Amino acid sequence: MTGKVSCIKAAFIVSAPLYCGGFDQNTSEIRVASLRGALRSWWRYANGGRFESIGDMMSAESAIFGSARPGHSRQGILMSLSVEGGGHPVGSYQVSSLGYLGYGVCGRRPAMPAGARFTLTLRGRGLDEEQLGSLRDAISLMGLLGGIGGRARRGFGSLTLTHLEGDGAAGNAWTCPTTAQEFSERLSLLLGANTLNANPSFPAFAPGSRVFWLCEAKTPEAVQEALEGVLLGMMQSMAGASPAGYPNKIALGLPRGKWKPERHNRRASPLVFHVHQCGKDSYAGLVTLISGPFLPQGEKVKGPTGSVPAPADHVETLGNALQSLAGQHREFSQAREVYRR
Repeated sequence: MTGKVSCIKAAFIVSAPLYCGGFDQNTSEIRVASLRGALRSWWRYANGGRFESIGDMMSAESAIFGSARPGHSRQGILMSLSVEGGGHPVGSYQVSSLGYLGYGVCGRRPAMPAGARFTLTLRGRGLDEEQLGSLRDAISLMGLLGGIGGRARRGFGSLTLTHLEGDGAAGNAWTCPTTAQEFSERLSLLLGANTLNANPSFPAFAPGSRVFWLCEAKTPEAVQEALEGVLLGMMQSMAGASPAGYPNKIALGLPRGKWKPERHNRRASPLVFHVHQCGKDSYAGLVTLISGPFLPQGEKVKGPTGSVPAPADHVETLGNALQSLAGQHREFSQAREVYRR
């Protein structure tokens, strides 16, 4: 890279227990490598609709984050981490009551409790305004809807963005949304122009994507208990098999039982749960439905009865299940849809 060095600083608070092991698997810690991986994912979700092919998207992504492919910088942007209070936060907190939402980690691995604050600094050379804008959007979405570490898609390791500054950010100062209405306005602003490719062949904020603000509580643990109820309720509403023979619940991801992708190891859930800190003793639970094909074109789902075509309506199925759940249960009386593509 050549040209001006750009710098962006983003301050976060960990808003739900974090499972993120380093060299010591008996502790959990905030790691730059995990933040980089999560940020790349949110960059793809935020910007995927701008590209007509996955090759175009990968080239644009590599120009920002770097790549091992010939002709690309291996380094991309440089990231550094500073933690409020100094040192490096390490946690051995135990979460044991969320056996379904935290399957595989709760009660088995140590977590870092919510509350740690840190600042992530990103430096890159030769980035133009469009690239910087897409990077800021990805940071914003990660701090509104995402997290890092184990079971991040189930809300663990949720991050809340509290401050954003740097190149090009002065004219659009960051304020952390604290209500469903503010959340809706912020997401519309961030995602409103992402419309070039209406049906990308990869997961992205495309037609069918939705975000629900489901619940509010005084602690992250209370929000996670409610979110666990959401997931269990969806599982119950999706009981049964499809006409093709596979369980309807495979829409929540694979492998599931004896069903798995024909050529790949897994298909991550299209749902991303999140615990958002709205203020002191104030938290909200959200779930994001990310659109896109269930499996790459031509790939089937393999099960005990053979291979069958992958579901084509999983986004609609999950969206309807969320809508129904939010409308029928009193415990989700605060629920509302804050974004729909």
